[in-house]
Amino acid sequence: MEQRLAGALWRFWYLQGHLLEGRRRLERALADGKPSSGRAKVLLGSAVMALNTADAAVARLRAEEGLALYRDLGDAWGEAYCSFLLGHLAGDDPQRRKLYEGAILTFRELGDEHSALLASRHLALTRDDPEEARALHEENLARARASGNKRIAATALGALAEHAMAEKRVEEALSLLREGLAIHSEAGDVLDTAVDLCRFAAALASAGQPATAATLLASFDAMSETVGGRRALMASLNEQTLALIHAQLDDAAFAEAQARGVALTLDEAVAVALLR
Repeated sequence: MEQRLAGALWRFWYLQGHLLEGRRRLERALADGKPSSGRAKVLLGSAVMALNTADAAVARLRAEEGLALYRDLGDAWGEAYCSFLLGHLAGDDPQRRKLYEGAILTFRELGDEHSALLASRHLALTRDDPEEARALHEENLARARASGNKRIAATALGALAEHAMAEKRVEEALSLLREGLAIHSEAGDVLDTAVDLCRFAAALASAGQPATAATLLASFDAMSETVGGRRALMASLNEQTLALIHAQLDDAAFAEAQARGVALTLDEAVAVALLR
């Protein structure tokens, strides 16, 4: 019963940002070592939680065990999802693309366009050519909109906003981010909402609004337990944003903006971003 319940709830814990609670309960459910579909689901959920709390070693162990168990059970979807997770954990290993591509193919064969688009987004991040990566994100956005998948559309909008920022098209980036952030916030997707706030901060710092950028970054930093591994994911962009902010604000103004951000709830931080 515990495995069945935990395996059914991991997506809820993930989307709501309850990463540590979810991870504790999933790990506890693994005490029952009997091979079963319930255990396979818990392994998959545990791998997702470990990945998003920056514990790559445990994430890999859980995904590898899940892959083997799903394969034994003849569950092609579970096998594909564990392969997708292992691709995410593969770093610069050339196998990463093969794992993503194999997962995408299986998901599409099974009619799971959402998971196919999710894996395709990560495949785009492996491309060394920015134009090739952008083309994949644009394809993902078009597919997501055609299928009515707002969450995947929002992730594609965020990725395209980063491309726009890299090319100094700040107003375009802000427009893309407004649409994506509104979707993530409305859906209650805490983790991706937090990521969008970092992107907003970067765009606003480039647009000459350093105080608001500092406020949004501080709100992200205040969510240390909630954002989990997203902190490491956004570290490079946030460092660049901080450099831009410090070039425009003195220490007193920066401290004041930070204090405002720390006091904000997630919904309040979203409102600040969307008003800009």
